[in-house]
Amino acid sequence: MALPPRAFNSKLAQRVTQAVVSMEARQMKLLKEQFTGSDLLKLFVDPEHHYTLTMAYQLCEPSGHTQELFVKCEVPRELGGGVSHIRFHWYGGDTPNAFYVPYLAGAMPDHGATVRPEASEDLRQRFEQVSQDMIQASFNFATVLRVFRRLNRSQVCRTQAQMRYHWPCIVALMSKAGMDTDHIAEPSTRAGDMVVIPRDVVPLLQFSNNVIARYALTADIPVPEAKLPIEYELRENFKRD
Repeated sequence: MALPPRAFNSKLAQRVTQAVVSMEARQMKLLKEQFTGSDLLKLFVDPEHHYTLTMAYQLCEPSGHTQELFVKCEVPRELGGGVSHIRFHWYGGDTPNAFYVPYLAGAMPDHGATVRPEASEDLRQRFEQVSQDMIQASFNFATVLRVFRRLNRSQVCRTQAQMRYHWPCIVALMSKAGMDTDHIAEPSTRAGDMVVIPRDVVPLLQFSNNVIARYALTADIPVPEAKLPIEYELRENFKRD
């Protein structure tokens, strides 16, 4: 028995998903700032251990192992609350002026580091701004994916025209995925009238549309090509289905 149709089959849905993931990755690159080993030491490590951890690192590296520093970041209540982590990582051969991470103060997510009270105000504000911007961006694009996947169900949107009527940003996502959009360039009221949007998705439609519209405003901003001396990324669990 054939499955009921939906707007995007599995292969096409995967292409749209990859387009959203690509947008998020680009947005993250624009948000990131450079943090040196010295910055991280001042931000997250007890000053009592600075000399020991840096000296041990200089004596033992390069060892070929990846050093990891997990930092706890509070998720704002309006984004669901809870805790996310930023994972900094570096290699001894590439980053000579770094340090070993204390086992119980950043070496694992279960023992994530937090910003030290003695860190300078400027450094604290810089990290907090970057971390909160990354959390917001991750939440934004997670919401876009969540809306797409909820709409792309046979009991909701069976055609791309139906989805386009209620969620115009699908046109931009399809273009990003390299798909033809001529057939949905204009909204079809007739197609839209045949759709019942899930009640919990309705409040997310305008929000997710705005996410993609704001992303379009950054299209002309060049993405930094230089690799950060210490790489980092956000680890979170925002709902995407």
